[in-house]
Amino acid sequence: MTMTKQSLQLNSRKLKVFATCVALTLSAACTKGGGTLTAESSTGGGGISGTVAFGAIYPTSIGSSWTPIVVSTRSYLRGLSITYTGTCSLGIDTIKMNEGGPDYPETAACQVDGSWSLTKVYTATTGEGDKTIHLTAYDVDGNAVTGGTASKLVRVDLTVPATITLTGPTPLAEPYQYNGGVANIDISGTCADDVDHITLSYSGNPSNPTTIVPAGVGTAGCNFTTNVPVVPGTSRLFNFYTWDAAGNQSSAVPQTIAYSPSVNILSGNFSGGLISDNNASGMKAEFSSRSETQGAIDSFSSMVLQTGFNGIINKERERQ
Repeated sequence: MTMTKQSLQLNSRKLKVFATCVALTLSAACTKGGGTLTAESSTGGGGISGTVAFGAIYPTSIGSSWTPIVVSTRSYLRGLSITYTGTCSLGIDTIKMNEGGPDYPETAACQVDGSWSLTKVYTATTGEGDKTIHLTAYDVDGNAVTGGTASKLVRVDLTVPATITLTGPTPLAEPYQYNGGVANIDISGTCADDVDHITLSYSGNPSNPTTIVPAGVGTAGCNFTTNVPVVPGTSRLFNFYTWDAAGNQSSAVPQTIAYSPSVNILSGNFSGGLISDNNASGMKAEFSSRSETQGAIDSFSSMVLQTGFNGIINKERERQ
């Protein structure tokens, strides 16, 4: 069969229009008219219906493996370059995004697999903050798709949170000299309303930080108290970092605890005869005591005194 140039052009146009009819899934009839195929909407408006939805949203530099913290349906995103992804139904050509005003200049294309992706780079400071992101889907002719809208609450954030303010132990000092009888001590402080949590690392355990969830998170009354371990005869450095919900980390606030436990030194004079455990007659003991820090005695790491009181008295009487 001989194909003329005119018939080839006609067939090409027919195939193109037919593909458009199928792709758009119009509730319309594809009819033959004047030697060409035309798509006619049964509603007469020329528009189509479809759906668009959000999927993963993440900092572009980190990638889709990143999972945002969501607080009251708002996704917190660290960085200024944010990638939005999602799904779109058959017949949608492009997807545009805005914050309730003009559309972003960036446009996402609805792929054949029903996915879309758009990367938006925001301006530092002025582009940060809470946003309501709106999606609108369009067909190939630029008509808004009926039902092709969606919204998402996000916070774009690259600002580090405020550091903590230490309030204890008192009096505040760096280092703090601790002479208590137990090998741990409370450290307390306050935090700003942009703090989500606090991490604590210290010498001897730098790679396994402790997470502290303050009281009053997200309010001006944010505060915390944590009990930390110390080692007799040594100084231990504790570093406190604040984090916001987007994952921004503050600089460290240090607190060094120098631990020199105190012990009581007893001295006394004994008089009278030997005594038994159940007989204290004739015994006279006079004691005085003083408190000394570990460093004034020796360099021991721990000391436990176990004494039999009557035994000490008897040994003393035998010496006299």
